[in-house]
Amino acid sequence: LMEVENNGFGDGSAVQNLVDALNAEIDDADDHYTYVEIADKDKYQEEYFGSDAIMVAILYRAKVVTPKEAAKVIFTPEQHIAENTITRKDGAESNPAYDKYQRYSLLQTFTVQESGEDLSIVVNHFKSKGSECIEE
Repeated sequence: LMEVENNGFGDGSAVQNLVDALNAEIDDADDHYTYVEIADKDKYQEEYFGSDAIMVAILYRAKVVTPKEAAKVIFTPEQHIAENTITRKDGAESNPAYDKYQRYSLLQTFTVQESGEDLSIVVNHFKSKGSECIEE
C-alpha cells in the first residue's frame, strides 16, 4: 500500500483501521487480512515508520502466506546541505541549508503456504519529482 497515514501501528492506527474494515466484510475469519509491522528498534520515535506524514504498508492473508522472518526497513539515502553550498555543476547557484530524503522502503519475505516457496515483497514510495535533490 502507498500513502497510508503514518500514525503508528495497533489500535486506532490507519493501517489497523483499514484491516478492520476489510475484515468486517469477510465472513470467514480464516480469510482475514493482517499487516506487516516493523520491529520497535526500526520505528521513528518508537512508534512510526519513518518521519514522513505517510508510509507504505503490506497487507496479507495468514492462510496464504506466513512471514518468514522479521520485516526489514530499507533506509534510503539522505542529503544534508549547509547554507550557501554550491550545488550546480557550473557553480553559478548556491542554496539555503536544507535536508532532503526519500521515504524508507519495507521488505518482507513470506513463505507461501501452498508451495513452501519464499516470496519477497518490497514496497517503495519515492518522493515526487517536485522534491529536488542537491543536484537539481
